[in-house]
Amino acid sequence: MEHRIRSTAVRCGADHRRHSRHSAHFDQCYSSAMRDEDVTPGRPDGALRFPAFRWYLGSVAAEAVSDSVVKGVLPIIAVSTLGAGATAVGAINAASLVAFLVISVPVGAWIERRRRTRVMAWSALARAVVVLAVPLLFVTDRLSVIAVVGVAAVVGVADVFYTNSSAAVLPALVRPDQVTEAYARRQSVATGISILSPVLTSAALRVLTAPLSLVLASASYLASAWTLRNVPLRAVPGGGGQEQGGRFVRDLREGLAFVARHPVVRAVVLTTAALNAAAMFGAGAETVFALNDLGIDVPTLVATQAVGALGGFVASLVAVPLVRRAGIARTLVGSAVAGAAAVALLPASPLLGMTPVVAVAVSTSGWSFAVICASVALAGVVPRVTPSHLLGRVMSNMQFVTLGSMPLAALLGGAVADLTSPTLALWLWSALAVAAAAPVVLSPIRSWHALPDEERDERPQRR
Repeated sequence: MEHRIRSTAVRCGADHRRHSRHSAHFDQCYSSAMRDEDVTPGRPDGALRFPAFRWYLGSVAAEAVSDSVVKGVLPIIAVSTLGAGATAVGAINAASLVAFLVISVPVGAWIERRRRTRVMAWSALARAVVVLAVPLLFVTDRLSVIAVVGVAAVVGVADVFYTNSSAAVLPALVRPDQVTEAYARRQSVATGISILSPVLTSAALRVLTAPLSLVLASASYLASAWTLRNVPLRAVPGGGGQEQGGRFVRDLREGLAFVARHPVVRAVVLTTAALNAAAMFGAGAETVFALNDLGIDVPTLVATQAVGALGGFVASLVAVPLVRRAGIARTLVGSAVAGAAAVALLPASPLLGMTPVVAVAVSTSGWSFAVICASVALAGVVPRVTPSHLLGRVMSNMQFVTLGSMPLAALLGGAVADLTSPTLALWLWSALAVAAAAPVVLSPIRSWHALPDEERDERPQRR
């Protein structure tokens, strides 16, 4: 059965290269590869019946474990091993994100002409090699802050390739009516890893020194790359990479123009970027407020944030039925309001007489729940309204705006917190969360209960 799926997928990939502008043909072609699995459309667990999707989730999980260890350990190495301060930690965090601002758009145009699962595998392999530089430099007594920042930057660049390819691959691994569910499944995996991240990092540091713990991250990256070998749909849309430079520039411009002009895609991009920027704007203020104003110690704060991530995990389980019941726009607006209320609870907690630990846990859980519900509500919109031959470029432009805004927002939020107070920065975070829903409310999505094709499928057929 798997051989039949792989053969059909490769054949469909060739057809797609000849007829890249006919998305209906593309959908029909890949649906034929899925029929062998006999998945009942609309079943909540339908996406998991596809071997391709299960292997894909395995790769995403292994990659998320590696990222959680790397991003958690690199700042610790800078402070505990190299004696660096907050400026160095900020540089490490910025280095891991700035690639999304600088290269995300051209990378999206580039991967349109590549096999995206192969790009994902090479991205994981590159990070597996790069992170080993830290323990090697450590044992040879040559490790420096500059080296750590450099590793973070290279990991961030590779992450751009993996993230853009991963987002564009997923719709081809399941049926069109299961895209929203598939994104929710992927989000469940990512959120579960975020909950386990402090535990994994703590366990690694108890057994190994901080630099040597990155050997485990390297092994997990290797597992992510190996898992992708088992994804049957290797030829998910993308050409052979033989186009000339002029075509690359045209592809780049076409993707940018589509995002800027399409009212639905533009609204999704702006809303997602606003939510991400709001979170990063208040992230520094949240930490300072919890430690200094509320008097929570560092170990307790880390544990409280891990508990808070449970809100995101719960949201990933209930978001799909919530969207089906309330609709896309209502779910998004409700999520924005709930997230704003959760954030506002933190600066208001002294006035409300709440225990600091409880306030942080409830606030973090509420924000995580709201963000994941909003993400799932919007997850299937862009793949549904975007032609298949533009999907990679559109996703890369989304990453450029939605993730590229995060380091800038973090710098601005930190400056506001330092120049005024963490309390004011938290209140501004809450206000930004509510404002984030505006682009969707003002777009055609406000009248959607479900994705366009799903609404059409649910209507009675005229005889």
